Amino acid sequence: MDIPNSAERVRVHTRQGDLERIRFMTQSSLDYHRRHPERIPARLDQLDREWDTERLLETQAASLALAGSTLGLLFGRRWL
Repeated sequence: MDIPNSAERVRVHTRQGDLERIRFMTQSSLDYHRRHPERIPARLDQLDREWDTERLLETQAASLALAGSTLGLLFGRRWL
């Protein structure tokens, strides 16, 4: 069984109206930055600082595992 990539999962599990709104917003942003190319570096910096859902979940899972391991070492096996 193949697991679809993130972009494909979004397309499959998102309502059509929301997909159209996303397309419109994306096209609007592209049009805007075509007219104002001097603002592209600032927008790229902003995008680099954003976290997507998968990155957030990975970070939370790692934090939870670390916290559980630390509590298990310090306060007993019931935390494991």
